[in-house]
Amino acid sequence: MRRNNEKRRTDAMKNMFFGGLTTEPDVRKLMETYPRDKLLLDLVISYDEIEKLVGIQYGSSRWQSVTDRWRKTVQREFGIWLNFEEEDVGLCFRVLTNAGKLRYAMRSERKIKRQLINIAKVVPVINRKELTDVEKGNLDGLIGRTNARLASEQMHGKGHKFPLITAGE
Repeated sequence: MRRNNEKRRTDAMKNMFFGGLTTEPDVRKLMETYPRDKLLLDLVISYDEIEKLVGIQYGSSRWQSVTDRWRKTVQREFGIWLNFEEEDVGLCFRVLTNAGKLRYAMRSERKIKRQLINIAKVVPVINRKELTDVEKGNLDGLIGRTNARLASEQMHGKGHKFPLITAGE
């Protein structure tokens, strides 16, 4: 089930987890320790603090699961963005200011542009004859969506001229 569909999940589904422990108790500890009123702009929370609080070592898949869920919960419930950074205290999360959110959004935009370029490079070398009818439909949809994004980028972007893509043979 997709993570961003959490609101649609039933209570029984929320309590399900696969192959490990649920993240809920650890996320609850983080939410109680760092409620909205403590997440002030530019606050730095070191990874060491998080490790001590929840007893999970940085670098483990459990760390990733718990901190991802915590960050997404903070974003959804409070509209506060926590970014990974490296400071004098070492690795940390920082509560982003509006300028920090803007920098984050601009980095995300650059990633999107790179992804569009990669799609535009790979699609023309796909041999349409070797695809099933369903795959051909998926390819056509991808081409349509990507071309719309490329055309929009050309109209509103700065100096980038992307060729529209077509399928291969």
